[in-house]
Amino acid sequence: MVVPKILPGSDYSELEYYKFIIFMFPFLLVGAHSGYMYFRFTEKEDRFNTLVIFGALQLGLFALAFGLMTQNIFYAIAGLFMGMMVVIEQRVQVEKLFTLALAGKPLISVFLVLVAYLSWGGFSPQLDPSQILSFSVILGFLAWTAIVVYFIKHTTSFQEGFEFSKYIDLIKKGFSINVATILLMMTFFLDRYITKQYYPESLASYSFSYNIIQFVILALTTIGYVNTVKVGEKFDELSFSVLINKLVYTYKVFVVILALFFVFLYVIKFFYTFEGFLTLSVIMSIFFGNFFCVNSVASIALYKGFQNKAAFFLACIFAVNVLLSYLLAESNVAHYWLVLKTGLLLNIYSVTFLIMAKNRLK
Repeated sequence: MVVPKILPGSDYSELEYYKFIIFMFPFLLVGAHSGYMYFRFTEKEDRFNTLVIFGALQLGLFALAFGLMTQNIFYAIAGLFMGMMVVIEQRVQVEKLFTLALAGKPLISVFLVLVAYLSWGGFSPQLDPSQILSFSVILGFLAWTAIVVYFIKHTTSFQEGFEFSKYIDLIKKGFSINVATILLMMTFFLDRYITKQYYPESLASYSFSYNIIQFVILALTTIGYVNTVKVGEKFDELSFSVLINKLVYTYKVFVVILALFFVFLYVIKFFYTFEGFLTLSVIMSIFFGNFFCVNSVASIALYKGFQNKAAFFLACIFAVNVLLSYLLAESNVAHYWLVLKTGLLLNIYSVTFLIMAKNRLK
């Protein structure tokens, strides 16, 4: 919320556009990090060494390719460190340090404000958006990792060994559940891309709205992190009624947070002049928030073996979303219809996911 007050509008739009891409970098692990969680809880086998070593190599290759594609080494560096943060985050979740697991991105945001202020406040040489983003990710990663090392209960010894074949197993097991997450992020990126191409004057407003609804999504994601571990520990005892009870709790939290968020929106409307951001924020908070409520129990798909069906249906939703996005954009409808369409499609997926879960659980 501070960065748009510091940077010029064009720089803010570019920074947010590429920040979203950088935050998608962990998905280039093609499911290895999700596979680690599966083996840790279902097979009782810890393959963290394997994940770290081969995950770093894989991310490094993609970062190099991204740097060559964008002709910008700073974006490549930011992507590599962002990916490694998610690799380490898996171990933090296993240790049940859920707040710490979620602290990485907020720390990056803090450094983003600091670096942008120092740069554009005249305290340091003026940096371009790629440099601001890269330095912020690196500093956030180093600070977060230092805290992780301090609090983690069990240290990792690389003398225990690592095997490439085991890394392939991680990918095989985690790929399908990761496909669903990739499709989800591509869905959000599609809105951002269409906005940039057809509604460039609304890109800053969209970016700002997407950022402030993270307050809502962060709380729901925290519940999802807890559920991932709890479901994994007792997946043999799960029933649909237990799943519903978890969702009821999540929705209670959602209602409270949504009410607070609307009060928050009322206050900040006096300080920001982004055109249409209130409408976008309300649509996103309600429809995206409802989706993330259901998504808080998404790990059940992996543990109960219907992740492929869920991923396939989400792929169909994404295909429909692409088609409708271009149809709406070419029809020159108001920008908020683009976001509303995405919210409705994601909620159709949520209902279908719950039906799949009911059919699989007792």
